[in-house]
Amino acid sequence: MGGLNLNLSGAELKGFDAIPAGTYDAIVYEASMGETKGSEGAVLPAGVPFLNIQFKIEGGDYDNRRVFRKFIIAPEKVGGKKYEHKAMMDGMLAKFFLAIGYSEDEVMSESFEPDMEDLNGKECRIQVKYKAETDQYPASNEVAAVRPRSEVSAGSALI
Repeated sequence: MGGLNLNLSGAELKGFDAIPAGTYDAIVYEASMGETKGSEGAVLPAGVPFLNIQFKIEGGDYDNRRVFRKFIIAPEKVGGKKYEHKAMMDGMLAKFFLAIGYSEDEVMSESFEPDMEDLNGKECRIQVKYKAETDQYPASNEVAAVRPRSEVSAGSALI
């Protein structure tokens, strides 16, 4: 790294603490595409696309904090056999798009092509889970569900 001179003596190495499990108002802060790595023992092979969503919490004690969710774009087949979880995974992705304001006709069409830039700023309400610290990993969060911001009922179906 020629020419780079850094002073990191005051760097914070701890990182962020996980936030409590709960329901939070959020926006889609950033959406990007990725591909599975297909590591040893993985169900899905390398190269399966996914939508990576970074949510930004709005308001409350955790205003401006980020949490993440990957939505796999499930393949028709895995290892030459029909992938048994495709309909369920497609349903989770469809519910995400519905929750951020796309119409059912649009999402359920056979040629839905969302603009990645258009996703940024879309409002939603997210259900966040807390994953406790283990010997190998620090405590973390997982976005378990996304629903419309307008839904306030605690009994609403989550994805």
